[in-house]
Amino acid sequence: CCVIGCKNTWNLGKEIKLYNLPKGKHAFHRNRRSLWLSAIDRTEWPEERQKNAVICGAHFISGRQSMDYTHPDFTPSVFVEDKENQL
Repeated sequence: CCVIGCKNTWNLGKEIKLYNLPKGKHAFHRNRRSLWLSAIDRTEWPEERQKNAVICGAHFISGRQSMDYTHPDFTPSVFVEDKENQL
């Protein structure tokens, strides 16, 4: 997972899904990718770095991404520092 501080990977044997950064040339997909990069503080990443980047389900409220722009899981929003700040 490319989220700062996250150590989840595909080989941990957990039931956590990994999601590629949104791809596509349509404005919907470009906007969604921009929102994801902003949410994970990776807006300065070059395009080459973004190609294979993944975000794990742990960063979505339901554990899964949503394609519905009105749903809270349209963008990742759960981060370790958020949980630490709540304690």
